[in-house]
Amino acid sequence: MAVLGGAAIANAELFTSGKSWLFKSWNIHEPGSEYYYKEYVDGDTIIDGITATRLRCESLDSEGGTWYRAALEDDGKVFRLYGEDGEKVLLMDFNVTVGEKMDVVLDGNMVEPILEGYYTVGEVLEMEIEGISRRVIAFGTSPDYRHNYWIEGIGSPDNAYLTLFQSHIGDLCEMVECYEDGKCIFSKERFDQLVSGVEERMVSPAEEERLYDLSGRPVQTPRKGEIYLKGSEKIVW
Repeated sequence: MAVLGGAAIANAELFTSGKSWLFKSWNIHEPGSEYYYKEYVDGDTIIDGITATRLRCESLDSEGGTWYRAALEDDGKVFRLYGEDGEKVLLMDFNVTVGEKMDVVLDGNMVEPILEGYYTVGEVLEMEIEGISRRVIAFGTSPDYRHNYWIEGIGSPDNAYLTLFQSHIGDLCEMVECYEDGKCIFSKERFDQLVSGVEERMVSPAEEERLYDLSGRPVQTPRKGEIYLKGSEKIVW
């Protein structure tokens, strides 16, 4: 992954006024479960004496629906607040360094022993995204396969559940776009093209056809229903 130039942006906060995101969510074990929703910064809220950012989520499916979340930023760390007592759960930490492992829980189980290297910081970069230079945390121990990214001021685009909070196995959620005052400041499609354009120069055609698990290890006998890496894409076998 190359380090790219651009107009610098310092200490970019995630939850600023006018910011919104478009997400796609689904479960790999439930065909037809895909749905889209938008999330908006919607002022402040107070939970157990803590002033936090209120996030308004609106479903884009035919049935609609609105729900709210609370989040907090503090010294480069992003937290989700749960319950009436405002329990702080870490989502992202932009202070991490290369080689640092994240503690992630899925269905009550620590996953680092299962997916060795998947939650390890591989690189800390400065990348030009839509003309703005942003700090990017790249995950994955293999330089040819970075599995997810945290982008300062944008969030986690590839698998939004690769954030440090509990989710259910099989649930996937990706950011499609991010907006600021109605202007698109991030597109996952264009970001993937940017990332794959760099990675293609490091991967041979033969390697493009190989399957790897989520920790970057070659897979000889894939199993049905499992997620693998092929080229620059994630696929379900």
